[in-house]
Amino acid sequence: MAESHSISNTANQQQEAEPVEVAHTFAKRVTIATSIVLALTAMAILIWYTLYVLLLAFAGILLAVLLRAMADGVSFMTRLSKAWSLAIVGIVLIGSTGFFAWLVTPRVAEQVEELRETFPKAMEELSEYIQQFQWGQVLANQLSRMGDLGDFHESIPAVAAGATTLFTATATMIVCFVVAIFIGLFLTINPGIYVRGTVRLVPRGQRARCVEILQATESALRWWLIGRVIAMAFVGVATALGLWLLGVPLSLTLGLLAALLDFVPNIGPLFAAVPAVIIAFAESPQTALYVIILYVIVQQLESYVVTPILQQKAVSLPPAFTVFVQVLFVVLAGPLGLLLATPLAAAGLVIVRGLYVQDVLGDKEVGLAD
Repeated sequence: MAESHSISNTANQQQEAEPVEVAHTFAKRVTIATSIVLALTAMAILIWYTLYVLLLAFAGILLAVLLRAMADGVSFMTRLSKAWSLAIVGIVLIGSTGFFAWLVTPRVAEQVEELRETFPKAMEELSEYIQQFQWGQVLANQLSRMGDLGDFHESIPAVAAGATTLFTATATMIVCFVVAIFIGLFLTINPGIYVRGTVRLVPRGQRARCVEILQATESALRWWLIGRVIAMAFVGVATALGLWLLGVPLSLTLGLLAALLDFVPNIGPLFAAVPAVIIAFAESPQTALYVIILYVIVQQLESYVVTPILQQKAVSLPPAFTVFVQVLFVVLAGPLGLLLATPLAAAGLVIVRGLYVQDVLGDKEVGLAD
């Protein structure tokens, strides 16, 4: 009887302890979940207020990745050390930039001045042509109402404010460009110190995996940049040559503009095509149609022939996902966000695939460059 009574007491004690243990486990989970939510909220607030600084840092990282890739190529071909290879890359870049500026800048400046005079006339001719149609007249009336600034004296403060804003934006862009260059140079010269500092923020057991993810991200950005630079060169040369063959004025300037804007996939080529079509329309509507066909052909070749060949080792970005990221970052950070949206998406996709898809979900079949 005593033994039976003891067993009964033990069972009662266990039953009484179970609710306490369940409550303790539930409270622990709530605490952990609350801490995670608070940490994520604090991180989101920090990113929001330091977004431009982070984007500048990422621009410096992109520059460093590109310079290191060029230095590695020189080292592979010449068997020189990375330091000497990097020095050769710097000398070649400075020399080629100076030579290009000396050779091309006068011609481009001349064409830019010509563009400043030609563009308004082309816009007037395009406006007159469109107003031949009823929908064109409605559109012209709406634009006229939107552009009505009222009395000249009333518009002076608005013009002055616009000029101040433009000056401030230009100065800010120059400062950001210089800061990004310095960050890129420091990262290029001694990247190890920054990599080691980043890895030390990770628990010891995960540091090897952190290094793998960083290497995969750097590789994806490297191949993306190499492919982008070559694709930009192809677009610029093909566009300038095509416009020259069509007899469109300012073919060199328009080709250079197409090359620079091609750094931003999907959206950049559309902005590059607009001035070319308007200037071609000043020649004739038929020439404008030929220019549209030219830009479509060049972009199709770049999208479906050149880029797939160059970026076989780079991360593949679905077009819809790329456009979504571009729109998101242009809303969050303006032109700088649009400029860096695609490489940010490429780096983010590699990190998500490595840390979440592979490590958390355990899907080892998904490669980082799929």
